[in-house]
Amino acid sequence: MLRAIDVIGEPKTPIELNSLEVDSSGGLTQREPKYPLVFRFSWRDSKFEGAVDRADGRLTLELRLQLATVPFTAEDSDKRGKWTAIVSDAEAPAGGMLQIMHDSNAVLSKTVDLPEMGDFTADGFVTNIAMMVLSLAPYLDLLVEHSGANQTHDA
Repeated sequence: MLRAIDVIGEPKTPIELNSLEVDSSGGLTQREPKYPLVFRFSWRDSKFEGAVDRADGRLTLELRLQLATVPFTAEDSDKRGKWTAIVSDAEAPAGGMLQIMHDSNAVLSKTVDLPEMGDFTADGFVTNIAMMVLSLAPYLDLLVEHSGANQTHDA
């Protein structure tokens, strides 16, 4: 007689149940987060991507913003030149970078260290994100002013 367990196989442990898992003895435990934890949000018509990661035993928070798709020189040499000048002349935010990536996207990014897990709260997380976004606001204004329009795209 064929049993269901013979068809589907023995269950493997630990069994993951969102933030809980069942260990080999059948007990429920809180599972460790799987990094990076990725999220997205919009502010001032700009779409941000964020990631919380663990590096060297510390938590880091990185925000990235695709500012524009920069045309190739053959497409629009003036616009390409303006973007290249902005990227080379602008002083990047502390802990941040402003660069034209290999796919011709202008990207503004910033990374900060987060508090240790025992001191890390939802309030602190939202505060860190707000402080990072507000610290990037002058760069967004400058880029919009020099590029002639807000040209953010979905990443």
